[in-house]
Amino acid sequence: MLYLSAPYPYSSAITWNKIPSGVSDWNVTLRTEWTGGQIGDLRLDVYTSSHAYTWMASGGSFILQRDASMGNNPVFSRSGYQPQMNVWHQLGLDMAVGKMSMYFDGNLIGTYTEQDSNTDLTKVQTQVGSYTADSYDYITATQLNPAHFTVTTSPSLIAVLPGNSGNSTVLLTSYENFSGTVSLTATVSPTGPVVTLPSTTYLPGNGSSNSTLTVSTQDSTSKQAYSLSVTATSGNQSRSLSFPLYVGVRPAIVINGNSDFTTTNGVTGGTGTAPNPYVISGWDIDLSQGGGCVCLGIQIQNTNAYFVIRSVYVHEGDVSSLAISFSNVTNGRVESSTVANSASGIRIVGSNNITVSGNNVSIPVFWMDQFQDEGPCLAVTSSSSITVSGNIFSCDAAGIDLTGGSGDSNIVISENHFFGGGVGIYLGTISHSIVKNNQFSQNDIDIYVFQGTSITNTTMSGNEFHVMGIYIQGRNTLLRANTITTDNLVNGRPLYYFEGCSGTSINGVPVGQLIVVNCTNFQVSNLRIDNVVEGIVMISVHVASVTNATLNAIWYGVLASNSDHVTIAGNNVTNDYGIQFYNTSNMLVYHNNFLCASSWCDTPTDYQGTNNLWDNGYPSGGNFWWNYPGVDNCSGPQQNVCPDPDGIGDTAFGHDRYPLMKPYPVQTSDPQVQQTINFDGMTVSLSGSFTPDTTSRTVTGFLSVTVTNTATGQTVFSKTYSVSVGYGSGSTARFVLTIATGTSWLGTACTVNVATNTAGCSVARDPDVNHDGVIDILDLSQAAIVFDSVMGDARYSASCDVNADGSVNILDLAQLAIDYQLPVFS
Repeated sequence: MLYLSAPYPYSSAITWNKIPSGVSDWNVTLRTEWTGGQIGDLRLDVYTSSHAYTWMASGGSFILQRDASMGNNPVFSRSGYQPQMNVWHQLGLDMAVGKMSMYFDGNLIGTYTEQDSNTDLTKVQTQVGSYTADSYDYITATQLNPAHFTVTTSPSLIAVLPGNSGNSTVLLTSYENFSGTVSLTATVSPTGPVVTLPSTTYLPGNGSSNSTLTVSTQDSTSKQAYSLSVTATSGNQSRSLSFPLYVGVRPAIVINGNSDFTTTNGVTGGTGTAPNPYVISGWDIDLSQGGGCVCLGIQIQNTNAYFVIRSVYVHEGDVSSLAISFSNVTNGRVESSTVANSASGIRIVGSNNITVSGNNVSIPVFWMDQFQDEGPCLAVTSSSSITVSGNIFSCDAAGIDLTGGSGDSNIVISENHFFGGGVGIYLGTISHSIVKNNQFSQNDIDIYVFQGTSITNTTMSGNEFHVMGIYIQGRNTLLRANTITTDNLVNGRPLYYFEGCSGTSINGVPVGQLIVVNCTNFQVSNLRIDNVVEGIVMISVHVASVTNATLNAIWYGVLASNSDHVTIAGNNVTNDYGIQFYNTSNMLVYHNNFLCASSWCDTPTDYQGTNNLWDNGYPSGGNFWWNYPGVDNCSGPQQNVCPDPDGIGDTAFGHDRYPLMKPYPVQTSDPQVQQTINFDGMTVSLSGSFTPDTTSRTVTGFLSVTVTNTATGQTVFSKTYSVSVGYGSGSTARFVLTIATGTSWLGTACTVNVATNTAGCSVARDPDVNHDGVIDILDLSQAAIVFDSVMGDARYSASCDVNADGSVNILDLAQLAIDYQLPVFS
């Protein structure tokens, strides 16, 4: 066994030149396999007295070069080579009376007539480049009798399912008037299948002879790849070839045109008609056998015969693998099959009347040079009449991608279940389609609609969105004549879709997500929308209002595109981006509280807006911003009357000319706090609201705290807290806010009652006595140490005098016990 490889940019070669002179008719055969590297090239070099020939299986083609490098045009080229790692192959060249015959695995690939009469063999060689590693079993050089014969097989592989049989024709061809009886033998390795072949055949001069080789298997025959060997012998002449036998497993299936629906290409039954379609069933296709090339499991193109791919298993591809591909196909089905661990699952391009049903498709993350690279479970491009139903899609890129090409029509996506880390469905331009009764349980956006997309005459119903709902990018998006029913649920609440309406209002009802398209005089009030990528989407809406709503969206509380005269006022907006406008005019945004409930948030944006206002003028003011950095020392429309604070920031914040210093008291049904408490010479002002989530049994919200010196009026502390706390099996959530006001910190203990929609806070000295972020035994221990001390004693500690009555007594320990182990926000 010989192994050759080479580091970049070199190559490795082995040469044999101990050849007698005058051998003008010859055969050279090389048995080799691709074992490593990125490129699956196999190469045989043969030299005569006058010329050098290179016979290659390379890059999907068979190539013969004459006195030329690979960069020059070959004298012969034909497609059909599929690189397969760790599979033995034979390359052969015959030169007989000036005619060269090229063989691959014993099959005649082509011929070339040499015009130069000097064909004496001088040297044989094989080599590899820097991107290939090959192993070699043998290389032989044999002098041919001018009268000789060749042996080939058709087809050049046999693939059968266990319990079935298959055939290949062994063809002998006479040259230079060879004639006689030829003995035939056939073997299989490893053992298991049974191979039969007639023992002799008569070959007439300049004629041919056919014999049938039959392989039989049992149900118990091991599913694997085998090697068949055929030897033909007559006198001192012998020809051998090997070709693969696949039982259960097989290499790629490539069908180009109806005539390619053959048993060799994996067809196990049927006639190609609607009542009796061709069947490709039961195969195990391991994509890793393709090595580092672009690997295809099943590729069907340019067909209109009826066929079904059923119960196949396509798996283990590399970063460029594709399990199943249809291109320009009509009348095909893929059902009850499994695709696992390939870079892309199923791709349908320019096809019609295709069904994908009952399959399990799982696409993992592929990493290439530290970058994530993987395709969707199913991609449909420029196709129509496609039905996708009852599948399980688990993908880290997307379950279904409909964004390619010129658009799709008459698509039905129903009763599928989406898992994995990626988007459920990428929607591109589609029309007359249905998306119904799907379950979205993946970890990303449920349905993603790209900008510039056109969705028309499409119905969505009965879908359950468990993650983020529908994300519409908004810009240049056309939605027309669509129906989206309220039995679509986003986190258990109805999705409301209004299109082409006038004078419509939605008030105080449970809403998972709201999408309004091409409506006028639309009113939104008293809503709460949680944990969705976009709370309210408005596209081509004219004259509308959004008031008294709590929008705890993930990205956008409100997204409006191509809309005008929309007023957004008196809302709590808690999300990453707040509000997003695209190409809008005469929008009015004021008295909203823009809050941040995560570790990172951005400010709202207004793209290509005309005459939009982000405040209601002076003295009404604008909005409260969680990250406004300004101060309030002055008043007046120009904020130049100083010192005279008026509750409005002295400097603008983005588009807002009059940012509010405190949250605006939004009128919602959620628990709210509006309190002013005097304690220990300080005036503590509290303002905020909370949103219960009865599913996760948590309360989220904000609380703005401002502390002033009661005697001087000087502000000593100001902060807005984001709060998220659970309330377990009861109906009351409790927490503590730490207020760093000086040597003796204050603490605000708050209670939110979910059952009564009420909230209230009390103020004392910070029960987190040692300021370590928890109220625990260490805090109680410190109070116990100074227990029964009074102000003026050496043991007295103001921090442990929780109620500030001048002594550390049982009342202080009782307060610490009440607040024991409450969540602390600082």
